[in-house]
Amino acid sequence: MAGPDRPVIAPLAGGVITTYASWQWMFAINVPLGIVALAFAWRLITDTATGTPPPLDKLGVVLTCGALGAITYAAQVVSDGTPRWTLAIFLAVASAALFAVGTWHLLRTPAPLLNLRTLRIPTFGAAISGSSMFWLVVGAIPFLLPLLFQTVFGWSAIKSGSVVLFIFVGNIAIKPATTWIFNRFGFRNVLLAATTGLAGTAIAAGLLTADTPVVVVALVAVLSGVARSVGLTGYTTLGLSDVPPELMRDANALASTVQQLFSGLGVAAATVALRVGGALDDLLPGRAGEDTAYTVAFVLLGLVALVSTVDALRLHPSAGEALVEAPAR
Repeated sequence: MAGPDRPVIAPLAGGVITTYASWQWMFAINVPLGIVALAFAWRLITDTATGTPPPLDKLGVVLTCGALGAITYAAQVVSDGTPRWTLAIFLAVASAALFAVGTWHLLRTPAPLLNLRTLRIPTFGAAISGSSMFWLVVGAIPFLLPLLFQTVFGWSAIKSGSVVLFIFVGNIAIKPATTWIFNRFGFRNVLLAATTGLAGTAIAAGLLTADTPVVVVALVAVLSGVARSVGLTGYTTLGLSDVPPELMRDANALASTVQQLFSGLGVAAATVALRVGGALDDLLPGRAGEDTAYTVAFVLLGLVALVSTVDALRLHPSAGEALVEAPAR
């Protein structure tokens, strides 16, 4: 089994670039990376005939892209230093309307851009629902942690990026044991542990202070990486377990769309949570400090992660049983 890992190495690379070069190089570095990715894709992806493709769902493109673009722009407007609330509300309402019309269209057209009928498959529907909130938190934490380390703890960009890199350490370290874990404990139990683990480490991150030993901070990052790696592996594998071959392409397209949307919205969600935390400074008991906003933001992200826990609870105990290897006798 394998699951997607997010590029949490980016904070370290960004810290090195901004320290020893300039911020413009953070964009220029994408050029050689893109060339390498293109070369690998050209070599690995073959042009295999799969029959005549269905016609492009042009109305689905307009409605879906319009809805996703509007909600993404609304999140960006809200996260601005001086939010334009009228514009944000207008964009949110427009996005909701486009989503509603788009859903109606996608469920009725013979060859939809995104086949929402795949959500009727219980395991796939539950995986999409649970992984969306999981992806949101996964996308938010590597953005919020460096901000905490640099703006509150006073760490350098390189030190901050180096500690955030321990999330990647947790990601990789748990990979060899992933198959055994799911075989031993089952998908439902492991996803319950992964989602609560992500929530717990998010809340723990909010309780960190400048006096917390670096070893403890790194341990929280490692455990967060373990939780996210196991959770995303479980969602990716379980989601497609009961999808019939004729719907596999549609299910993959929908899952990829959800992944990109919610991981991208993670940064906006973190910014909004941070803004909410700042607004609550004067309302919370005790003396508000510079780190209060971050504490509130991480707690809010932890609560969002628990939404995935609720979805995991809804899974049947035997979910993914066909994927679990029978123990040798």
